[in-house]
Amino acid sequence: MLPKKNCFNTKNFKLSMKYSYKVNIGSFLFLVSGEKFIPKFAVVVSKKKVKLAVYRNRIRRQLYEIIRLDLLPFILNLSKNSKDKPYKNIICIYQKKDLSSAKKDFLHAIKILKKNNFR
Repeated sequence: MLPKKNCFNTKNFKLSMKYSYKVNIGSFLFLVSGEKFIPKFAVVVSKKKVKLAVYRNRIRRQLYEIIRLDLLPFILNLSKNSKDKPYKNIICIYQKKDLSSAKKDFLHAIKILKKNNFR
């Protein structure tokens, strides 16, 4: 799991939803907004798309693990190299019903976001 300091609370979540730009990649919608202090992440898997809680939670756990191992170090390294510390808040919304390709699609989407430096 992600460290607690990198997870959203309700207030941060609502503000990030309001002041973010959308990036649609494959079966994911990323809402990206800037942050001055600590990068925060959220993964949303809708009950409308994935009916059983077991599968929703499995997808969520897998995606948080990818974020922890791959995305978080990249963002921290990116912000160490720049002067203005451009931390990012990222909300990832899963939009597909197919469970088998979620992890592979997410890795592909992360690769595209890294290539574009989250722009």
